[in-house]
Amino acid sequence: MSDDTTIHDVGDSINADSPDAATSRRRAPLIVAAVAVVLAGLFAVLIGAKTDEVATADSPLLGRPAPAVQTTTLDGQPFDLQRRKGSWVVLNFFNSTCVPCVQEHPELATFADKQAKLADGAEFYTVVWD
Repeated sequence: MSDDTTIHDVGDSINADSPDAATSRRRAPLIVAAVAVVLAGLFAVLIGAKTDEVATADSPLLGRPAPAVQTTTLDGQPFDLQRRKGSWVVLNFFNSTCVPCVQEHPELATFADKQAKLADGAEFYTVVWD
């Protein structure tokens, strides 16, 4: 019984001058370039992502005196913002359908409680727009 099985080295069957090898060599730089572009785009997105840095709103009111605000509080007390000139006052405008308003409310309430215990702490007032 003769054994016709021949074992070949896989490397011997790949010819560096074959059309498949030439195509692979041409595609390699394109694949590397595509991967580099994707990584560069991901890097740009991560760099441009917003962080926990404090940002200020772009408003024509910044740096100007506060507008006159006179009203009555829920407990019937008069409120006049001008009478609080020189004091720290926070007017929080709130709407229950405003997701960021609802999200920030617990932090504002905690901060307001801490400020109320200070001699020169800020006064907090919420204007509800529901």
